Amino acid sequence: MTTDVQACTTSRFALYYYGLSAALMTVYGGLVCPFVDSLPVWRWALVLVAGYALAFAARLVLEPRLIRQPQGLLAGRRQFLLDTGLPVLLGAGLTAFDTLVFGFPVESGLKVLLATLCFGFFMALDMTLQRERLLAASGISRDVTALPFASLTRRIVLLASCVVTFNASLVILVVFKDLLYLHALPADLLRHQSVFVGLEIVFVSLTILAFTLRIVWAYSRNLRMVFDIQTETLRAVRNGNLDVQVPVLGHDEFGLIAHGTNQMIVGLREKQRIRSLLGKVVDDRVAEQLLQDSAQGVALGGTRRSVIVLMSDIRNFTAFSEQAEPETVVEELNAYFSTCVRIVAEHGGMVDKFIGDGMLAVFGLVNHAEGAPCTCHDDALRAALDMLHALGGLEAELGHPMRIGIGMHAGQVVSGLVGSPDRLEFTVIGDTVNTAARLESLSKELTTPLVISDAVYNALSDPGLKQALEPAGEHRLKGKRNAVAVWRLKG
Repeated sequence: MTTDVQACTTSRFALYYYGLSAALMTVYGGLVCPFVDSLPVWRWALVLVAGYALAFAARLVLEPRLIRQPQGLLAGRRQFLLDTGLPVLLGAGLTAFDTLVFGFPVESGLKVLLATLCFGFFMALDMTLQRERLLAASGISRDVTALPFASLTRRIVLLASCVVTFNASLVILVVFKDLLYLHALPADLLRHQSVFVGLEIVFVSLTILAFTLRIVWAYSRNLRMVFDIQTETLRAVRNGNLDVQVPVLGHDEFGLIAHGTNQMIVGLREKQRIRSLLGKVVDDRVAEQLLQDSAQGVALGGTRRSVIVLMSDIRNFTAFSEQAEPETVVEELNAYFSTCVRIVAEHGGMVDKFIGDGMLAVFGLVNHAEGAPCTCHDDALRAALDMLHALGGLEAELGHPMRIGIGMHAGQVVSGLVGSPDRLEFTVIGDTVNTAARLESLSKELTTPLVISDAVYNALSDPGLKQALEPAGEHRLKGKRNAVAVWRLKG
């Protein structure tokens, strides 16, 4: 909320107060002041309206200049001084005007000054609370660390003490003035004037009570608003919205709670940023598990899992890299990997790492419990077929042919963190990974884009997938003792 809007809002409330003050002083003056009573009501009301109109015009000019930017307690103090000072100046001006123009005695003018001070005091309190409410609604936090700590209990006691002291002093002054007035009257007028004195005391007491209740309501509303902002922010955070904060309005209990809440939100944002960054390095599900495990400390090692490993490689990529610019190579790799990552994720797998122009993907790593058999062989093969089918769109985008080879094998691996305590990497390790890499290399010899092991083929449950494959015999793979039966894509 801008300062102009805030000034407009407080000016509207000030106009209400000035209008109410003029009306009450018209009734009060005609009720208890014989000098005011000697004037026509409209004339006295016109004087008051003109005076308050000048005060309101001065307020419109001064408020934006004195409270140009919200500065927490400083803005509230300036608001209080402004809305107390103007009524005092107004009362002094009316006293001088009544004395010079109407010939009223100074004692009568002091009543006017006392009345404007009374209304100004309550208006200043209300406007200060209104200013604090507007600042809270603006959501702007302030640095209050340099300010002394002021407990909420102390502020409430101070406010209550000021209101009670002011009210008591005002009533005492009114009663004392009336007693002096009655003491100076002759006996035959004492009974008659006592009635008016009693009406004055009742009028003043009811007016003070009404304004006091208004201040109590305004202060309680501010406390409720600060509490609501706090709870709404916590509710938003609980629902996953971290783009919120609690405005720090003062150096009190609510300020400490707001500061602590904002620090918590900053920590959650940092954790979310780390999770997002980690999710770009490893699969989101793995990232979440790593963050949960980090609460107990990061440990090297891993768990044994039954998975399907897919290894892919771009054909003739070394020759292409020699001829193309490095920026072009990176751009085309990013386009290819983006397509592959999307396809693998759609079929429930995760990309473990990129190795130059190669890609290692794993299926079944996070889909079942430790020690349970893997049942996602069909999904893994569908992902491989979709990768091959997506080459047509990539070739049209890149403007030249692209060929890849894929090898797939099923078996057990160890998944977890490897490296050193200072430099870790999440990966899968085992003979299954090595075999998948050898099968990808074998696809070049067999001149086929896809080769899978007998372990993958025998676990397929979709007859249509099996029909897309044909046996390619047994082959001795590098580093393997026994020959491995493999299947290739038909055609």
